[in-house]
Amino acid sequence: MGIAEPFTPIGAKSLMRLLVEQGVDVWFDEWELRPGDSIVGGIEEGLSNAGVAAARGEKAGGDERGVYGGR
Repeated sequence: MGIAEPFTPIGAKSLMRLLVEQGVDVWFDEWELRPGDSIVGGIEEGLSNAGVAAARGEKAGGDERGVYGGR
């Protein structure tokens, strides 16, 4: 799941942790992407291995090339 920075309060992390506790294999941008990583490439990799996908995003986080700059 990808969560844009303004929405990343405790609620999103809590949801991801809850899913992991229930045995769900979760791709969460904050856990998977590192500074310099391609946002698009990371999402594509996560989706290629997903049976189900959910995302919430806004224009935030990456530069014009879709490169993650870190938090």
